[in-house]
Amino acid sequence: MKKTITLILCGMLVMLASCKKDEPVPAEDSALVKALSQDPYIQEIKVYNINDIISEGLDPYRAKILGTYKECLEFLYIQPVDHNNPSGPTFYQRVRLFYAGPNTNTVLHTAGYSLSENMEMGFVSLSLKGGYNLVEVEHRYFYGSDPSGIDPNYTYFNAVQESADLHDVTTSLKKVLGGKWISTGCSKNGITTALYANHYPNDMDVYVPFDAPFCIGRKDGRIADYLNNKIGTSEQRQKLYNSQVMALDRMDEIAAYIYKKGEGKGSSEIPPAKLESYRDSVKIGVLARFYQMWTSQAVDKWINLVPQKENSSTISTDSLYRYYYKYMFEKNIPDTPLDSYTLTYPYYIQAWLELGFFSDDLSRFDSKYGLNPEKHGRDLKNELTKEDFAKIGSREFNNATMHNVVEFIKNTGGTKMVMVYGANDYWTGAGVKKEECDPQNVKYHLITRGTHTDNLDEFEIESEADAIWNDIQAFLNK
Repeated sequence: MKKTITLILCGMLVMLASCKKDEPVPAEDSALVKALSQDPYIQEIKVYNINDIISEGLDPYRAKILGTYKECLEFLYIQPVDHNNPSGPTFYQRVRLFYAGPNTNTVLHTAGYSLSENMEMGFVSLSLKGGYNLVEVEHRYFYGSDPSGIDPNYTYFNAVQESADLHDVTTSLKKVLGGKWISTGCSKNGITTALYANHYPNDMDVYVPFDAPFCIGRKDGRIADYLNNKIGTSEQRQKLYNSQVMALDRMDEIAAYIYKKGEGKGSSEIPPAKLESYRDSVKIGVLARFYQMWTSQAVDKWINLVPQKENSSTISTDSLYRYYYKYMFEKNIPDTPLDSYTLTYPYYIQAWLELGFFSDDLSRFDSKYGLNPEKHGRDLKNELTKEDFAKIGSREFNNATMHNVVEFIKNTGGTKMVMVYGANDYWTGAGVKKEECDPQNVKYHLITRGTHTDNLDEFEIESEADAIWNDIQAFLNK
């Protein structure tokens, strides 16, 4: 099969998320490209010119990241849709390689989504801190690595198959990249790292999942318990709760404002038949903001900006609308199509089948608000469409996937892992605890003020980031 090598001049996004529309210019084959071209599974290699990317005016931090690499490549890797039937149908999986050298260590970022969704995640900090190669593998069924045309019912959308994808890519690249290997990722990417460790415990020298929840079923109540009773301080949780109550008390006022700005075209008189629909939108926004704030940044950076109930008389409707509705949930305006799943929605398919999700506990709110966890909270069923259910049918949830990986972390059989969680990340509620980890082979870190990130540069207590890095190095040097 013919290899295609092209030079693409990229635009503003550092990790090749978008490119200019210039015609490709043939590039002189580097030793790396020549070596990769010998692998029959590697196709359509693209070479990105690092200097051209940096010259586009990147900020100093992004320029520093790219400046550490000698070459940036993207290629397609031929994967079987079903690894148990390697002679069956195949699909292309996108892989990116940021090349620092042939004998340095390599960081494998196990993307749980599409590559373009993960261009600015903190996994870069591991490769940057060590001057390591960085490999990113797009998850099957996402964006440019989607075999759903062959497998429309998502039969092979599971941990066994995704781990085999990573194993095959790694096996090929180890022929070219020497040194030791680290696998890492955050959130679903971190789950993917842990699952990969479970299925291929000898592929990496160390596996480093950040903020990886292992949900028990489709409605794991541990996350709601953590969010309501353990995250942050009791005073901080009470402040946010009081603000939500204020917004719910002014629900009709906010609903009318939403209607006026949109469908009402200046009129705030909502037709009775549509009133409940607009109230539902407000309820969804108020509850969802609660989750969003805890994952966005350190709590002390936002808690004092939350609209407070005692100041209700001086807080405008527009302020509440912007804070609890417009910021992230304008999509909830009735009759407005939801189109935000382009790059991430297949996650909910896998969550329904084996990864699990969480359920809301809204018992802290007065019943007068009419809050329904399945309707207004985060309910996995609401993330899927009728078409999705038609494809996946009535398949039972695969409890073994999460159970097996948690059991593996308890006793890895010698596989080295570093588990990292944030104390102010509600997903930590479904993470493993220190006492559940293999004491000989797994190092556990709970970051004091940590949120939902794996960027070591963002940890406020430098010694905590240093401790993670030191544990990684200790495992690599064994």
